[in-house]
Amino acid sequence: MQNNYLDDDIEYIMETFSVTINYRIFSEALLEQTKTLIKTYPTALDAIVQYLIDEGSLFACFGEHSKEDVTKKLCEPSFRILGEGWGVISYLNHTFDDIHIIDVEFGMQLDQIQLVSIDG
Repeated sequence: MQNNYLDDDIEYIMETFSVTINYRIFSEALLEQTKTLIKTYPTALDAIVQYLIDEGSLFACFGEHSKEDVTKKLCEPSFRILGEGWGVISYLNHTFDDIHIIDVEFGMQLDQIQLVSIDG
């Protein structure tokens, strides 16, 4: 666990994923909820990729790719827990290009995807 006092976040490494929780909302219950969420990521990845494909902005930005190709190109995610009940998965090291960041906003269950944004 690392506390970064510049932006009031507490950073964790869970199951090899980077997880950030703002200290103002931190609680042991939220930490346990986050651990459960991280454990579900590998099985939820297929649904996340399908959502990215169906939503359309991924292909609009990077062209069409197969579902298998999208899964491979996303690489390791980072998680930011923004409150009890929601957060963002960021794909900072994807291999579609080296300019953009892909963010997927979700409810505390990874099947509750609410928004995709591609910044860069």
